[in-house]
Amino acid sequence: MLNGRYTLDSLTLNEEIIHIKVSDFINTDLYDSKDTSTSSVLYPTITSPYTTNIYSTPSILSSTISPSSTLTSTLVSHIELLILLSSTKEKQLNRLTDKVLSFKNDELLDYFLNWLIFLNRDIKTIKDQGDRKKVLSVRKTLGELGIQDFRFRLKYESLHRVFNQSSFDKGGRFAGATHLNLLKHMRGFIHINGEPTVEWDYDEFHVRMLYHLRGLDITEDAYDSIEGPEDRDIKKKALLTAINAPTEKTAIGAIRKDMIDAGIRGEILKDKYIKDLLARTKKAHPLIADDIGTGKGIFLQNIDSNIADAILTNLMKKNIPVLPVHDSFIVPQQFEDELRRQMNDEYEKILKFKPGITKKEKRYCPKKWCPNG
Repeated sequence: MLNGRYTLDSLTLNEEIIHIKVSDFINTDLYDSKDTSTSSVLYPTITSPYTTNIYSTPSILSSTISPSSTLTSTLVSHIELLILLSSTKEKQLNRLTDKVLSFKNDELLDYFLNWLIFLNRDIKTIKDQGDRKKVLSVRKTLGELGIQDFRFRLKYESLHRVFNQSSFDKGGRFAGATHLNLLKHMRGFIHINGEPTVEWDYDEFHVRMLYHLRGLDITEDAYDSIEGPEDRDIKKKALLTAINAPTEKTAIGAIRKDMIDAGIRGEILKDKYIKDLLARTKKAHPLIADDIGTGKGIFLQNIDSNIADAILTNLMKKNIPVLPVHDSFIVPQQFEDELRRQMNDEYEKILKFKPGITKKEKRYCPKKWCPNG
């Protein structure tokens, strides 16, 4: 919102129905910061099935910024403060819960952007970069922020291809459009021309491509076939990272970085452990083992981006809007079957084998935050 990548469409809060005018909050003399009886109004408690310690506002934020700006650290507390400022001490509004607080469209943007600006200002007052990262890493569900329904429009809808190493034969994936920056779980809620969308994804894309380029097919799960106690996601990260890495040494460092970024800690990050994981990866895929640690991934990206280019072009000719996300594609629900045909046909034209494709399930929050949600 602040950098203009999204525009607000509509917002409904999880509070009592009430319309508020900006002019109602000019008189701040009504607010007595020493009045502790209003603390429950200023700091609402919003329950969620996903509430854990990682959702708590870090103490670094509350200790670094001023008390008055701390009140605006969440949307609900900001709105409730505005309500309080507009009331009299003789007739203050009770705390509002579990109902809807709605605004007229012409007032909505002002309130929401004011909250974002307050929050942004608070974070900028934290001088230490590490402390700022801690604050930025806090994750909350929309419900915890008191938001019942939130709709926004994406800007920067045009795409361009990015090639690598001064060659049109390396890389070439699509970039630039705002939807590519959305969190993965948010993509399931995209609407195109007011219609819900579906997303279909190529399965084990680069691993299957390596087999198919050699004239071989693969029927087993590429990641579950790797021996060891690690879960599938770790094995997947290890194999795909190793395919992209130019050497086995850089593969070890890249795998470690990916696991650290995913919040993984412990013995698994040591060189000895990662080397063993790579050895087990090669053992599971002896027919493509010589592609691991060779930088083959950038060549595979060129193939998959050419497939994507063909899919986009074909669907555009049919007046079907489509959003690519590297190896997956989003279309309005009514065009789901046509998308599947295009994904199968364009892959088979180049690789001579049928691909595996899967429909992505809609999630309400990231897997690592709420695995069952």
